[in-house]
Amino acid sequence: MVMGLRGMLLQRNGVEFDLGTVLSATDRELISSGITTAYLAMTISWEPGFRSLERAREIVSALKKVQSHCTCEARLQLRWEIFAIER
Repeated sequence: MVMGLRGMLLQRNGVEFDLGTVLSATDRELISSGITTAYLAMTISWEPGFRSLERAREIVSALKKVQSHCTCEARLQLRWEIFAIER
């Protein structure tokens, strides 16, 4: 199963939840649906904000912190735009 991280983190305009809380809740939701392995999809872009390289680093760090407590095996699917070069 592939899930987009944007929909999980930004459920309403202007409302953003803690990364660790969202990832833990997603784990519970996936397991309750019988899903044991999921790919969490994210795009890394040159744009600032949600798709920035900095935000991607925050998400990877949060996933590493909660992964040992999760039941579902969560993996990242990175879509790296060709113009996303670090400055």
